[in-house]
Amino acid sequence: MVFKKRLGSDYRKTAKDLANMGSFSFLLAGSIFLGYYAGDFLDRHLGTSPFFLIVFILLGIIGAFIEFLKPLLKKIKKDQKQIERSENDK
Repeated sequence: MVFKKRLGSDYRKTAKDLANMGSFSFLLAGSIFLGYYAGDFLDRHLGTSPFFLIVFILLGIIGAFIEFLKPLLKKIKKDQKQIERSENDK
């Protein structure tokens, strides 16, 4: 590939990591909107004005953060294993 030849694999790795981090805003916004509409729907049909709205918005935010942390923690573990391997090779 052109990028690999010109800029090296570190650039591609960094760009991929930044893209994964940048997707968090869309994940958070989508979760909040979904939680808002689901909570509003239930509140209108059950007559429990702000209860389900608040609960589902909070669940959406928490779910978005959990989904954001999963690949981040996986990457941290992978980097730690690489560091340990490089230290053992010395």
